[in-house]
Amino acid sequence: MLFKVNAGSLENVRSDWAPGELELERYLVTQPEANVQMMSESVFLEPLLLVRNQVRTSVKKRADILALDRAGNGVVIELKKNAGRLGVETQALQYLADFSKYRGKNFFRKFSGSPGVAEETFLSFAGDKANVDEVNTHSRVILVARSFDETLFSMGEWLSSKGIAVRCISYSPVQIGDAQFLSFSVEFDRSPEALFPLTFGSATREPGIYWHNIARAQQ
Repeated sequence: MLFKVNAGSLENVRSDWAPGELELERYLVTQPEANVQMMSESVFLEPLLLVRNQVRTSVKKRADILALDRAGNGVVIELKKNAGRLGVETQALQYLADFSKYRGKNFFRKFSGSPGVAEETFLSFAGDKANVDEVNTHSRVILVARSFDETLFSMGEWLSSKGIAVRCISYSPVQIGDAQFLSFSVEFDRSPEALFPLTFGSATREPGIYWHNIARAQQ
């Protein structure tokens, strides 16, 4: 929520601007570079590679966004114009269950093309140590809404105990004059403790030989 300081007190800034889901979707995707589209890292707090948006499922439903993280996990991102209430996670899980059928190279056979992500694009994004065969063997859900019913958080706790990570991100739109603003905040997060495991390399020092004269010069 945004406040204006007025005569030493806080005055709520009211705005009637409410972006629709498709409009919000456009804001969350960064400008493509070399035909590669990423989700906004500032919003999602991690790099996510956009696979497709408005993805049609086998039962003719449409998922808002399908992405991949650097560990190769499939990420279903569901957007809501208003409040996220109990049931929205079920919708996202339906999409997740549908997409989970495609793993490894089959994932890229299904979702490459235009729009889509090729295997080479993912390897460039994830690094040389990425294992294509493990792509989408694990999946998770990110929900984006104006606010969330706390019952969703209880469901998120239970899902995380079953191995499905859930993150809830709230957003607030504000328009002041002709300028429009969006703020984002993580309300709930049960992502894996280490999405990207840290590796430590031992520091190496160049070998050297040092002479110290501890006797008389002639010795």
